[in-house]
Amino acid sequence: MVSILFLFPLIATMSAEEPPGCKIRITNRGLEMLKYETQKFVVEELSNITMPEMKGKEGHFQYTIKEVKINELNLTYADLAFQPGLGLLFKVQNSSIALSFQRHILYWLLVYDFLATFLTTGMRFLLNQQICPVMNHAGLVLINTLLETIPVRTEVDNYVGIDYSLLSDPLVTSRSLDMDFRGMFFELGNESNTLVNSAINPIVREYDRMVYLALSEYFFDSGLYSYYKAGIFQMNITNEHMPKDLEMLLRTTYFGIIMMINPALVEYPISLQLELNSAPKTTVKTSGVTVAITAIVTVMVLPPGKAPVQLSSMTMVGKKMYCLLMFYI
Repeated sequence: MVSILFLFPLIATMSAEEPPGCKIRITNRGLEMLKYETQKFVVEELSNITMPEMKGKEGHFQYTIKEVKINELNLTYADLAFQPGLGLLFKVQNSSIALSFQRHILYWLLVYDFLATFLTTGMRFLLNQQICPVMNHAGLVLINTLLETIPVRTEVDNYVGIDYSLLSDPLVTSRSLDMDFRGMFFELGNESNTLVNSAINPIVREYDRMVYLALSEYFFDSGLYSYYKAGIFQMNITNEHMPKDLEMLLRTTYFGIIMMINPALVEYPISLQLELNSAPKTTVKTSGVTVAITAIVTVMVLPPGKAPVQLSSMTMVGKKMYCLLMFYI
């Protein structure tokens, strides 16, 4: 039996007091999804084993075995389980390995059964001496190195990026693996200008599904804040971009004001500007996500070659509720 313990790296540079914007839980049922990938990794590592030349002498028997290669692996029974406080344990039992090698043997008055037994026992011993160190190296070094070098900041689009680094060591229990991620968006033009996280820690209480994903208000707020700072929440509707019915509504509504200011302005294009004066704020409840915005709406006339003439400016407050869809596996 081969057992591999995948330990998770310690996150010493992160602050455990910072609440996560995103939490992921993988349950026992979810391990079935990971077992196949882990098995592929183990097969690849074992296939790359290199064994030293083996030579020796036993009485009248002299032997040399070299160029040992693993041609086929059959992992009959493999299991992946949580190890509370440590990580994941991958077990392989009742499996077989097909080998090829070159041998040079000198013997006198030696029956074939002894030779076969010797080769089988010797190769089994040699494999055991090689497999355990390789798998320990894979579990303790290669996997943890891979986890530590995975990019944790990436661009979402041309305006914002996201930081999904681990905030603390994954919590491993007998039932699940819980991981807390920062889940913070940032403006690409000014990555240091980020929203302070004062949201409540998202909590997952269930274990029935394979994978759970929980997002806090900070996840949404940091995204909206970053887009706000990037200047996305601005709109200027004028000329050919303005729908005819909207233009007619604005001209009818502000006709009296235009006549009072200057009747000649009636012939000039009219514009509608919308701009948020603060970042939107979200509220997450079981019923859904509510987004609250405060915007300044300005209506102007655009005389050619002259400064725009403001007809109206007002502050509007609005809320929009979005149904919260639950995605689980």
